[in-house]
Amino acid sequence: MNSNTVLIGATVCSSLAIGYMLGKLHGSRRYADDYIQRPGRKHKKTEGLRTFLGYVAKYSSPEHPTVTELRRVICEKLEEFSPKTTEADQTSFITQLAKAIGAKKVLEVGTFAGTTSLSIALVLPEDGQMVTIDFKEDWVSTGRPIWEKAGVTHKIRSIIKDAARALDELIANGETGTFDMVYIDADKWNYPVYYDKCMELVRQGGIILLDDTLWEGYVCDPNINKDGKTSEVEPLDYQRDSIELYKFHFQSIYKRIAVHMHELNKKIVKDARVVVNILPVGSGLTIVTKL
Repeated sequence: MNSNTVLIGATVCSSLAIGYMLGKLHGSRRYADDYIQRPGRKHKKTEGLRTFLGYVAKYSSPEHPTVTELRRVICEKLEEFSPKTTEADQTSFITQLAKAIGAKKVLEVGTFAGTTSLSIALVLPEDGQMVTIDFKEDWVSTGRPIWEKAGVTHKIRSIIKDAARALDELIANGETGTFDMVYIDADKWNYPVYYDKCMELVRQGGIILLDDTLWEGYVCDPNINKDGKTSEVEPLDYQRDSIELYKFHFQSIYKRIAVHMHELNKKIVKDARVVVNILPVGSGLTIVTKL
């Protein structure tokens, strides 16, 4: 067993423990404020949760200052969309994992303003490459000045394009099997498409991470995950629902997205090409290792 294997195992185990405790203490995924807004409901932090999270923060390594700065910029310039940002504890875990496996080339599907791209780029070697895809230039341009300030612009290749098309172009350009790690955090209904394409792009022994795969626990609803009942939930319409998502009118489509996440989870666990684990971190983080 090599040192990378030990480090990855320790990281995963610690994240599982933290995720379990957070799940027990609180059902929501965000902990930045005392009150956390969700469609039709407001969650209040308990004193126990504040104490627990304070302890976790105190005895965990902090984010790089430029990543924290970018989070502040997002809150100022993209406040309406700030929930799209991957949480600090999850970003730190993904970054630590990239470093643990010695990643040199990483792919991200869903840049938003680039906090995860920045965090990973900071730990890549000088000749490393962070390839990140998003369709919206306005979001990505918010992060670019901070990338430059952090001195990692030369490591980041930003692609502004529809993700499926961008992935097809990477495959066509001969980048199959060249990525050490992939992080998928984009439009949920296209996850199966992204997963299949990223399986071509990641190397043997490489890792694919998929965010939101527990969809805040909605995948556990028996009306969603019981075979034969998923058809009762209205399917997603890309154009209509993407508009709803970007306005954060989640309530009407939460169950439909949960159905898609459940179907994705069934698809991946049956994939003989991989080993998979779902961690109860954030809104669910799936770790796939390509055999």
